[in-house]
This record gives sequence, C-alpha cells and structure tokens, in this order.
Amino acid sequence: MSIHLLISAMLLSSPTTIHTEKPMQISQLSIEDKKTIILNKWLAAEANRPLKKSFIINKDSKNALLKTSANQQYTLYVFNEYEFAEEEPGKDMIFSKENPHEWMRIEVLRDDTNLDDAASDMKTFFEAGFGHSTEGTPPSSPEALIKDIVKVYETENEKEVGKAYLIKGNDSRPPLRVTIVAPKELNKIPLLLKMIETIEKK
Repeated sequence: MSIHLLISAMLLSSPTTIHTEKPMQISQLSIEDKKTIILNKWLAAEANRPLKKSFIINKDSKNALLKTSANQQYTLYVFNEYEFAEEEPGKDMIFSKENPHEWMRIEVLRDDTNLDDAASDMKTFFEAGFGHSTEGTPPSSPEALIKDIVKVYETENEKEVGKAYLIKGNDSRPPLRVTIVAPKELNKIPLLLKMIETIEKK
C-alpha cells in the first residue's frame, strides 16, 4: 500500500480525538494537519526497524543491512556479503559479491494470486530457464518461513543447484516466487532463504 493510500485509510478510520501534546478534537484540525500527524506516526513506526541487524546462522553471527525495494514495495535484510538490486519491474536480485554463480531472484505476487496457477506457472518458467526439474520438499530452515512454502521445484548439475519456491503471504509478507542458484557444495540455500524470511511489506 502506498503512503498516500495508507494515510487516506487511516483518516477514514480515525478516532474522534488525536493525541498531540494537547489532545484536540479532529474537527479542530485541518486535513493537512491530520495527514501530517498520521504520516509522522507512520514514519516513526517504520524507524523501529533498525538499519542494521545481526542474525545467528549455523552458530555464526551474520550482519545485515536493511534494504528497500521501491520496485515491489517491501523491505528485507541483506547480509553484507551480498548485493541487492532492482532488476526490472516485478523482479529484484540478490547476488554474491564473490561468486557470480550464487544469486536469487525475488518476485512479489498479488495478494489474490491463485497458488495452484502460480505453482504451474513457476514450473513452466523454471524449466524454461533450466531445462528440467523435479518437485522437491521445503528445507528444514528457516523455521518461520518453511511453513509458508507451498511448492518447491529443483534441478542440479555437477556444480550448481537451482531451486524455485512458491511462498504464500501472511500479514506482514506478500506472496512470493523465489528462484535460487547456488554452488552445490557450499549449501548456501538456508542463508539465502533467511533473507527471504525477513521480507516485510512497506
């Protein structure tokens, strides 16, 4: 939801008083004053998400920076060894700074997406890029994400693994289609999915 739509919705559902330094009746405030107060509250809530955060992955501490997709209207934490980039409308990329064969594509789906249709489309797109696939199972971690993974397709060659995940949305995260390519021997999938777990709608 855009900031302007959010403010409009909050104005429609506002109480009869707004708590400023001196409580005032809404009728005493202009529309612009109401918008300013609501916007300031929204910005304060957004500021509660720290710009830097540490995560424990396999007993190691990993530092991450908060990134924003203006392209698809979400935020997420990206570990320091990765770059985040808006690839094109409807697609963002995370890729390793050190290994060009390790990357992840993030696509936000509509809230009303039919997941069965989305799974069929995901399989078609995945096989168009990788030639073939088999249906896989959700990974064992991260725990907060795996319960929302509804379909997995996978493929591999001698050096790399490819994974496609269909992830249903919840109150804070939109439904997603995520494609991952990573070196086979390094087991980077849990680390990449941990970043997906941190996605929140703007």
